[in-house]
Amino acid sequence: MATCSVSGCDRPYCAKGFCALHYERWQIHGNPQAHIPAPARSFAMCAIQECGRPVRAKGLCASHYRRGIKTGDFTDTRPLRPPFLPETERFWAAVDSSGGPNACWPWQGQRLPDGYGSFHDSTQPHGRRKTSRAHRKAYELTKGPIPPEKEIDHMCHDARCTVPPKRCPHRACCNPAHLQVVTHRENVHRSNRQEIMTRMHVIQSALRKHQRDSMTHCWRGHAMTPENTYTSPGRVTKVCRTCQSLLKKLRKQRARQQQRVLPFKREI
Repeated sequence: MATCSVSGCDRPYCAKGFCALHYERWQIHGNPQAHIPAPARSFAMCAIQECGRPVRAKGLCASHYRRGIKTGDFTDTRPLRPPFLPETERFWAAVDSSGGPNACWPWQGQRLPDGYGSFHDSTQPHGRRKTSRAHRKAYELTKGPIPPEKEIDHMCHDARCTVPPKRCPHRACCNPAHLQVVTHRENVHRSNRQEIMTRMHVIQSALRKHQRDSMTHCWRGHAMTPENTYTSPGRVTKVCRTCQSLLKKLRKQRARQQQRVLPFKREI
């Protein structure tokens, strides 16, 4: 196998008698043995005092630079969170308990689309991580494991709360004093889901009634006069009589065409 023609180089041949490395140097510098100095390393430190990390951009280290991009404040001098915290400290660091022992403790971390807090649990076997709901994790850390086939109910939430479920602030509460183990039946009974569904049904019925009353023409352009309008008993929708007669004629024509193509044979 042919090798590079440069003395001391045993790499395989690529082109012009050189290996790939010396051929690239010959193309760029004109000399296959040209010395390429290593780029100078920057030993500048982060502008934040007591940081000690190397500069990444804008005079800041990578951690402070990401914080500045996220918050918009590149002069934030708060100490960075240690890279590895115990799970209990990591959890309670994301809970706002400044309201006192009787107030709600909202979850400040990531939230799920349904309004509940999301926490990455790292206590799973074999080093696996599991995403659990923050209020369930708060109960497990303070009161113990949750019994099977049981749910956690927020005592701070009751039927007086008129906020839609996905925007309810009580779902993010992690105060152990507001959490209670109940069955699914009891959890649904305590919620205001039935009241919200009833309210939504009333709103939708009123909206359909308004659309029916404000309707002047059908989608084919026929005027919705009292003589040309039919309303089914017990329903709120309007039906155009002219359109209904046209549809009946069309069905009859299609039925005649099918009978001509496939005549009916009476079996004896």
